[in-house]
Formats: sequence, structure tokens, C-alpha cells
Amino acid sequence: MIGWDDAKRHDERSNILHKVFFEEGFEKNVSEFFSTNVNKLIEKNSLSFTKGRRSIDIVRDVTNITPILWLADRFAIPLKTQEQPHGLMSVFEAFGAYLLVFLYDRCLQK
Repeated sequence: MIGWDDAKRHDERSNILHKVFFEEGFEKNVSEFFSTNVNKLIEKNSLSFTKGRRSIDIVRDVTNITPILWLADRFAIPLKTQEQPHGLMSVFEAFGAYLLVFLYDRCLQK
């Protein structure tokens, strides 16, 4: 973020930010979260048909949802679910909010 000039001068601040956002074992924790939740979402959202065939909309029901669940977990955003009906917003509302932020950022980059 501020490494354009004297990087050594900013190392201490950069290290503090890195520690705040990336705890010890961050990559392992993220990998475990995604692996666990992808498997759960596939099992939950798969439709069973005759002759053992199954179907799923993998983008809608897994790849769009798992990062939202991670962000909610990471930043303590209470999502509305069947288990927690009084959450702040549903998974799909959170997806829309993050999508809006992403699109806004993309517009600023042009």
C-alpha cells in the first residue's frame, strides 16, 4: 500500500497490517474452511435423480456462496440461515452487497 518510496521505512507498518489481516496459519485455515464448506454445500445442494444420478448448479450453489460464508465468518457478519433466522442478511443479500462493492471498485479503476 505504501511501498512506493522507501520500503524499509514502511516495513514496520506493513508488518502490523499483515499481522492484523493474516494470522498465523492463514493459508491453512482458509484452505480448511473452503474444503469443508465446499463439500457441505455440494452435499446440501445436490439433487438426486433415478439411477444414482445427481445434479447441481455448482456456480450458484457453491462457488458464489463459499467466499461469502468465509467473509461472514472472518468479519463476524451474522447471516440469516435456517439455523439463525435473525441474522443481519441472507447469503444472497450478502453476495449482492459484495458484488456491488466489487463493481464499484472496477468502475473506479477505469
